[in-house]
Amino acid sequence: MKFQVKPEILKKYENNQMQLNLEITDLHRQLTKAENDISFLGSNLENILIPEFETIKIDVKNIDKQISGLQDRVEKAQLNLGETNKQVS
Repeated sequence: MKFQVKPEILKKYENNQMQLNLEITDLHRQLTKAENDISFLGSNLENILIPEFETIKIDVKNIDKQISGLQDRVEKAQLNLGETNKQVS
């Protein structure tokens, strides 16, 4: 059994197919770009941001220790000042 298709209908389907192929190509390009962006960001996270974060955590701990030491020294100085003021009075 043979079917006859009108040329205008065939042309319409060919145009639709070309349009869909263009959309597929564009979506594939967008997907590839997104994958590349994710890979780049993941690499930055692993190679730059996480190591810097670890360094900053260590720096913050060291600063906290320094602050604690300074607070102890200030408290001792205030006690000494109070004792000195009592002796002078």
